Parts: sequence; structure tokens; C-alpha cells
Amino acid sequence: FIDAEDYIKTEELSEKLGVSQSTINNDLKEVRKTLKEYGLKIVFRQRYGLKLVGEERHIRKLMVDLWTEYVYDYSDVKSKSHEHGKRNSLGIRKFMDNLLDDIDIPFIENMVNIMEKKVGVDYSDVAYANIVAHICVSLMRIIKGRYVDLELEDKNIVYTREYAVVRDLVEIV
Repeated sequence: FIDAEDYIKTEELSEKLGVSQSTINNDLKEVRKTLKEYGLKIVFRQRYGLKLVGEERHIRKLMVDLWTEYVYDYSDVKSKSHEHGKRNSLGIRKFMDNLLDDIDIPFIENMVNIMEKKVGVDYSDVAYANIVAHICVSLMRIIKGRYVDLELEDKNIVYTREYAVVRDLVEIV
């Protein structure tokens, strides 16, 4: 639903998730509450179905939060176990795995390690996982042609060492 290009019918969601339509309808009440926290909403059109509506940056934030909460286990990411499993959330894990099929997560982790050394900081596991998650979700969304327009609030940031390192990382990725 989050990644759907257009409207999706509850019948399709029911089939994909292996639950009844009444379960979908009941769960949508809770989903609407959660989406509202992200500045997102569900639009319903008769005969078309449901569609997620909101700014791209809010959709990305939701995806990063879902991934870091249910899939990407930050407690041992730096140990390079690459066991990106977390909690018993097969639905979300399967969804994110499908979305991130084209993303080389170990490569991204390696790039973040390089960035960490170049900047001269030691990221906490949580910060590290969040950086990896944001990069992976951003890449996945860019591959699908979904972009975010960002204005730099502080124009002086372009003169920092951190900005230069991140710019170089973006070029490599």
C-alpha cells in the first residue's frame, strides 16, 4: 500500500496479506491514526480503492521508521552479522525485503563506515542504523522516480567537512 503507484483495492490488500477484508477495514482505522502522525492520509475512491497521499519526505520517514523498528536490527549492525531480522514481523520484513531487492545493503553499510572514518566520529548503533536506513530508502524511492525537494536552511553547511564527505558518498553511491 505504501509503495503502490496508484489506487489499490481492499480486495488486493486482503489477498496480498492473506487476511479478510473485514480485517483490512478494521486495521485501516489504526493505520489512519498512524499515518496522521506522519502527515499522511488515505484517500478512498469508489471503484478505485485506497491511495496513500502526502509529501514524499513523510512517506520516506514512515518507511525508515518501519524498517528500523521491525526489520533492521541496529543492535548488531556494526558487528556485520548481516542478520537484518528483527521481531516477528514477517509481513513488514517481506515488504521491505521486496522493496530493497535492488539495494546492496552491505555496500551502503561500507560507505557509511567510510563516511564515519572520514568525518572522524563514532556513530552509535542507532545513529548508524538510521543513516543506513535513510540511504537505502532514499535510493529505493529515487529508483522509482520519487524525489524530495529540499532547501538547505543553513547555506553555510556546504562549507563543512561533513557536507563534503556526504557529497562524495552520494557521488559514489
